[in-house]
Amino acid sequence: MLCTTDGKHYATVDAFNDFAVRVHALVKSVGTSSLWSVLAALADPVAGQQFTSSTHCPNCASSNLEYWGGQELGVASVPEASFTAVANLNSDLLAQQVALAISPAHEA
Repeated sequence: MLCTTDGKHYATVDAFNDFAVRVHALVKSVGTSSLWSVLAALADPVAGQQFTSSTHCPNCASSNLEYWGGQELGVASVPEASFTAVANLNSDLLAQQVALAISPAHEA
């Protein structure tokens, strides 16, 4: 499950689709385990917000959440993330994008 940095949009990712498998092979070749954060970085933004692999509060956008019993507010359908900006890149260009997503500068 991916979440936008503002906490207002969510998306699922099929880890076994062709694109995710390509990304997983690249991430594995670099020796890191950050598949979900890389997929989040490569996903098409929604409403101008980039996805992350962590959950953010929809009120304050903090990723430092505190869970409580609360009250169920309803059920929502969560769309699948799209990767149209990078899905058709050749292997070399996709590897560059994955390297950028893994880099410490991207995390800042």
